Amino acid sequence: MKKCPHFPFMCDRNVCVKDDDRYTCGYDLLSLLDEEDVKLFEDDAKKNGYLAFPIELGLAMLRYTSPDVFLEDGKSISLRKILEDYPIYPHEITSGVEHEKYNLTASEFNTPCVLSRIIQKTNLDSKNVYARIGRVIHFLMNEQLDKLIHNETLLRMGAPAMDRRMYCERTLEFVHKDIIVHGHPDAMFEVKDMLGVFDNKRSMHVKHTYFTQETIYALAEDPNRERYLLVVATRPYGEIEFAERLPNLDVALIRRGGEVIRRTLKDIEESYIRQAELLRSDNPFKHVNKRNCVTSSGPCFNYEICKELYNLWRIERTELIDLLNDKYTEEVMVDKGFLERGKHILPKKLALPQDL
Repeated sequence: MKKCPHFPFMCDRNVCVKDDDRYTCGYDLLSLLDEEDVKLFEDDAKKNGYLAFPIELGLAMLRYTSPDVFLEDGKSISLRKILEDYPIYPHEITSGVEHEKYNLTASEFNTPCVLSRIIQKTNLDSKNVYARIGRVIHFLMNEQLDKLIHNETLLRMGAPAMDRRMYCERTLEFVHKDIIVHGHPDAMFEVKDMLGVFDNKRSMHVKHTYFTQETIYALAEDPNRERYLLVVATRPYGEIEFAERLPNLDVALIRRGGEVIRRTLKDIEESYIRQAELLRSDNPFKHVNKRNCVTSSGPCFNYEICKELYNLWRIERTELIDLLNDKYTEEVMVDKGFLERGKHILPKKLALPQDL
């Protein structure tokens, strides 16, 4: 494996194939992306010293690295001891989606702010620079083109060269007490008797909510497994310019009916209720914990969007749900700089919580 000579991406070929008509590679994906978003990613990767990578490399890293695996009893064990010599296979996602509308998304649990969780389900978050960078990273990691060279990595691992569209970024649905949660994992895999979930984060620090997100994915795909292996890839620690480093891996092993799953179900219920309360508050910003707006690591990703919403609320003085709903004309929303003409802030796929 080597770093691509053209942009911050780890390639698993020893010879560059960018100009070889027999293959397509990660570099070919750039033409499908917004140029400004690509530039944001390149600048961020160079400044912070990290690389995007193909999803197959993420699965391969489970084999040639051996991080500690966190267990629910507080103990840990080497990943190599858990995997032994069992092969790692991509898992074809088959569960699908039954409901077009949803209440929550699996990824929103990574922000403690209820208002920010609501914003993440709207078109407002397109302004978020880090969300745009993250979309580029995940597109480079998970998108599939014909004749993709990285399928050969799976073959070298002893796994079938499965199309990424079968096991990456497929929408899953988990329903708990009539609360519908949607999400799409970066990848799912099989090893031994375990269903695995792999998710890549730009963050340098792992959060327990990352495992909450992955637990939802695992339960959505197969709630009857006895064990799940959850893998989170995070950006290497420290902002080291041009360092071009691969991610760190944090791994957790959870069991059906265990503490992590019980906590996840409780978090779903609490988030649903808190969002419903906030959406129907006539003073929604009174309930926002301002300590989450600006922390030691900087302002919340949605800080500027919240400020715009607040300024609109000061004029309208209405419930938050009415600020976000399509009750207002597009002209009002366009004038406020929230969205493109012809779109609603709340997409039709969003089912707002109705009952507490």
